[in-house]
Amino acid sequence: MRVLLSVLLILCIAAPLAQADTFIKQKSHTDGYYYGGVNTPAVDRDIEIWIGDGKISYIHEHRKVVLDLNKNTLLFINRDDSTYAETALPLDWTNILSEQDAARVQMFQTDGLVEDTGKTRKINGRKCRCYDVSSWIMYEGTKYNERDVKIWVTTDVPFDLNMYDEMTPHLLRLQNYKDQFAKQLETVKGFSIASDEDVVIKGFTIKSTDEVLEIKEKEPPADAYSAPEGFTKKEKLTMRDLQGG
Repeated sequence: MRVLLSVLLILCIAAPLAQADTFIKQKSHTDGYYYGGVNTPAVDRDIEIWIGDGKISYIHEHRKVVLDLNKNTLLFINRDDSTYAETALPLDWTNILSEQDAARVQMFQTDGLVEDTGKTRKINGRKCRCYDVSSWIMYEGTKYNERDVKIWVTTDVPFDLNMYDEMTPHLLRLQNYKDQFAKQLETVKGFSIASDEDVVIKGFTIKSTDEVLEIKEKEPPADAYSAPEGFTKKEKLTMRDLQGG
């Protein structure tokens, strides 16, 4: 879910209406680590984001997620096993997961805090503002999956951020945030251009980075916002589907 989390911390303000779809190329890196006698290698991943009129698609080698306000749907696509599932907006986990998995997701919601640091700088020619985001999952009085993320966001983008504002609550709901944390994230103004993240798991820290390499207007492929031809539809997702490979 980290990839999804890192690409979905993209929140917005008003901008002129774009006439073409926007293509965004993002690179994600997670350091390798050693735990319990096992070496986990570093992971590098390329992510494509397409933003059209009332719809957005996140694509990487294992998964694809499409939110479409026009159809009022959310599409989860598993590119590894050529399956997909579709559900109506707003997202209700009980409609797309088994009863047991939905209960587990609802039990472990993410809480957090957002701070506007006031710092600004230019990244790839775009003026950006820095936000510090801390998050965690509280269980039986103990914090788990603690994350500290420094996010640089910009309002200098070629797509309609008014339209994107309508998508934001649905994207945050997808991340299983508590309501008060989601409300804080909705105050962040801009699109994430770069981020640095420290995640504390089982007592040690894993570092990761995300960076937008390219933003441009481009003609999308025919299946940018749909399941590829030949993929099999299923009624429910598994937790493995959500983990993203």
